[in-house]
Amino acid sequence: MKIKAGIIGATGYAGAELVRLLTTHPNVEISAISSVSFEGKKLSEVYPSYRCLCCLLYTSDAAD
Repeated sequence: MKIKAGIIGATGYAGAELVRLLTTHPNVEISAISSVSFEGKKLSEVYPSYRCLCCLLYTSDAAD
């Protein structure tokens, strides 16, 4: 059984590294990533080198 993880602030240095590390972990599935400034864009649009790692869209972590 995989652990589902969500990453808030995935466009920052630490968040992007966390995405990179967790995509290779056999027991983790990234289910959501968030960024206020890149909401609605794919991770690979912001970090082209992550094209093969993750195809999630950024959402906003702000409460509506």
